[in-house]
Amino acid sequence: MLRNLLLLIFSALVLAILISLGNWQMRRLTWKTDILADIDARIAAPPVALPDTPDPVADRFLPVTVTGQLTGPEVHVLVSTRSHGARYRIVQAFDTGTRRLLVDRGIIPITAKDTPRPTPRMTLTGNLHWPDEIDSYTPQNDLAANIWFSRDVPTLADHLGTEPILLIVRQSDETDPTVTPLPIDSSGIPNDHLEYVVTWYGLALTWVVMTFYFLRRKRAPRQRIHAMKYISTRGTAPVLNFEEAMLTGLARDGGLYLPETIPTLSKDEIAALSGLSYEETAFRIMRPFIGDTFTDAEFKDIITRAYANFGHAARAPLVQLAPNHFLLELFHGPTLAFKDFAMQLIGQLFQAALSRNGKRVTIVGATSGDTGSAAIEAFRGLDNVDVFILFPHGRVSDVQRRQMTTPSESNVHALAIDGDFDDCQARVKDMFNHFEFRDSVGLAGVNSINWARVLAQVVYYFSSAVSLGAPDRKVSFTVPTGNFGDIFAGYIAKRMGLPIDRLVVATNQNDILHRCLSTSDYTPDGVIPSISPSMDIQVSSNFERALFMAYDHDGAAVAQLMDELKQGGFSVSQGALQALRETYDSGRCSEEETSATIARLSETTGEQLCPHTAVGVKVAEEQRVATTPMITLATAHPAKFPDAVQSATGLHPDLPPRMADLFDRGERVTRLPNDLAAIEALIQERRAR
Repeated sequence: MLRNLLLLIFSALVLAILISLGNWQMRRLTWKTDILADIDARIAAPPVALPDTPDPVADRFLPVTVTGQLTGPEVHVLVSTRSHGARYRIVQAFDTGTRRLLVDRGIIPITAKDTPRPTPRMTLTGNLHWPDEIDSYTPQNDLAANIWFSRDVPTLADHLGTEPILLIVRQSDETDPTVTPLPIDSSGIPNDHLEYVVTWYGLALTWVVMTFYFLRRKRAPRQRIHAMKYISTRGTAPVLNFEEAMLTGLARDGGLYLPETIPTLSKDEIAALSGLSYEETAFRIMRPFIGDTFTDAEFKDIITRAYANFGHAARAPLVQLAPNHFLLELFHGPTLAFKDFAMQLIGQLFQAALSRNGKRVTIVGATSGDTGSAAIEAFRGLDNVDVFILFPHGRVSDVQRRQMTTPSESNVHALAIDGDFDDCQARVKDMFNHFEFRDSVGLAGVNSINWARVLAQVVYYFSSAVSLGAPDRKVSFTVPTGNFGDIFAGYIAKRMGLPIDRLVVATNQNDILHRCLSTSDYTPDGVIPSISPSMDIQVSSNFERALFMAYDHDGAAVAQLMDELKQGGFSVSQGALQALRETYDSGRCSEEETSATIARLSETTGEQLCPHTAVGVKVAEEQRVATTPMITLATAHPAKFPDAVQSATGLHPDLPPRMADLFDRGERVTRLPNDLAAIEALIQERRAR
């Protein structure tokens, strides 16, 4: 509010100055016009006899007639005119018999300086004048060469022995063809004040228009963007709008969709987020990305419904762990994991879009634990959607599994696959690349490959940073990272203008991202099961988006890297690696360090951490700088991983009351081999029911 008030005061002050300058030039224009009119009137008056004692003020431009004879040497005054170029003015003494005065006869060519000119007796008519032609730039007169640079009347009179009176000849009864008279008129006197008036008033009008436009943009920030387009990281898929990219998920060339341009927010727009609800912040951050897919009212309603069932009024509250170290609690959603922020929104987005166009889609996704439960919770019971979630059999926690297998709605299905998460993720990508199957079932994806997932996660970077003083204060984030979607959302926030100092990738013992950022080598070497299973990943899907940015939108280069990955691995170029390192730092946390961090934080702060959050906290403690706030993302509720927490602390974390009966509910799950044909056949069968 104060910033806007100061802006208005400054704008009003500038406008007042511009208008004042315009008014001043109007007064100068009137003054100059009056002077020129007076000069013209004096010049046009009938000639009179030469006064006895002419007054330089009262008799300036007075028309007079004198009779006599030119006498003595000529004085040559160097001048330049627009019509004639460089010339000499001839100034000479004129003797009337009783008076001697100076006369300015006119101009001659430079070459006619030494040409003799007759000096008969003559009658001259002209105007008295006392020109003021000397300033700091006027050269000294060269008397030896008879070249003068000003008509200095007293000096000329002294030099030629006359009265200090100068007559500018207008007419003579004896003409000399070598001399061209230059009579006095007002046309040579500049009067630019009208141009100055137009300039200052024009600037004032321009300032008013600019201020009005700026204030309109501040009142409705970025809400008129209707042409947001989405492109594939591999460069050959069709360009889509937001709705198409959301419903498509994986591009047909195998790439991931990204906005063609990333909109930015000004410092004032970011500062204006302070004190807003999470839902209002979400609207302002995401609105520029959705184009005209939804009206403002529709989108606000979607956001409100998406976050209505969260268990904390702030949705994503901050908790302080230590000086300048904060936890961002992202586990207050329906399934107690950060995935709820995206999944609950996507569920509402899909429902709104599909109910409008009457289509039905089949959502398939792979999960290492949290994505699947969040997706099933978000889509269960919704019309127009069938959901099939693949998870690695025996490699998720009991809570994670039951959150996927206990919902009874007929449109959601949990599939336990014999393999690890990378196998599940590979089968999902295979289905998207099997175009006949993809088109027959209307395949859509809600994994973090879906841009809407990433977009939803951008919001809490803004809400948390603003709570700690952004945009006037930089912040850093440490993100427990598996599939790279959450930390890539932080990158998008930074590109939008949020003052993020560092984005730290925190990995467990499956540290391929840390190794790549350290060495440039991205070679999977097998998943090692850990107590932080959502990070047990070797093929990090969203890293492709980061590579696309690092390779300066070179889709062909990214496609080549992904082909090399299928053959075993790839190496990031030095230029791209430097670009990645300018954005991301990284660290690794072992199993022992994870358990020790859970135990230490429980003892020293009373905070219970899930193992993924513990990985983030440990890396953040190693990476943070004392002067910059560090926010570690708490990605899941500790009760989702009770065995790991109890093993480290001896304490059993309790589920929230709304989930207290989770282990009493019946499970519904199908176990399948790691075989694409078997998975596709089951989806076809279940979907047809």
